[in-house]
Amino acid sequence: MFIFSPVPMYDHFVPFGYYRVYKSDEIKFSHGVVWDGVVTVMAVQDSVVEESGFSEEWGGYALLRHADDLYSFYAHGAEAPKFKAGDRVGAAEYIFESSDNGNTDKPKFYFELRKERDGGQVDPGAYIFPGGVAPGVLPPPQAKLDVNGVMDKETWKALQLALKCNLTFSYLGIIDGIPGPMTWQSLKESLTLLVDEAGIGTEEEETIKGLQRRLAAMAEYDGFETGELDLETVSALQRALNQGIYK
Repeated sequence: MFIFSPVPMYDHFVPFGYYRVYKSDEIKFSHGVVWDGVVTVMAVQDSVVEESGFSEEWGGYALLRHADDLYSFYAHGAEAPKFKAGDRVGAAEYIFESSDNGNTDKPKFYFELRKERDGGQVDPGAYIFPGGVAPGVLPPPQAKLDVNGVMDKETWKALQLALKCNLTFSYLGIIDGIPGPMTWQSLKESLTLLVDEAGIGTEEEETIKGLQRRLAAMAEYDGFETGELDLETVSALQRALNQGIYK
């Protein structure tokens, strides 16, 4: 999965990994990324709150859980975030303003991206979407799906990611490969489909027919409007996702 920058339009002050301290010329290792000064901080991707609050060490802080077992940690907020454990937080949703609260002698924002809840820090730069400093209408990345005609979890995840890249599709769920109500609603948005006026089939059938029409317009599907995610339809969708043209 990809993330957005937690502080759009600003360069970080301390990078992840080994770096040279400007004043002392000392080499140190940072498990996170630091932005200097007072900045507005936002969530890097849709998430569920694991923990949030205010502490002597971190000031205002939050730990968010994302898809693909990724976690993001935010610290040195001016106050505790307004949400609590179990709440959903959307991509680009406001977290806090950075400050000099916590174990720091000046205003700053500290950020970690983790593979585990309590560790496994990784370089956020490897996950930030190219050019994606803030969510909007972005070209979806090319998927690497097997074109096998099977609507499996990886295909659903690739579709959710494509839907996420365009805010007009209003996908507010996480990229987990599980097609819940949010996925189906966003899919309808991507097809500009009013199901109540679309036909006589079930809502799911009419949505899939709309998908088949869109894939046909992409020159990826030559079949009938069956309203089923059959071998031909799914293969066409997988090809479109692999080319990054579902947008």
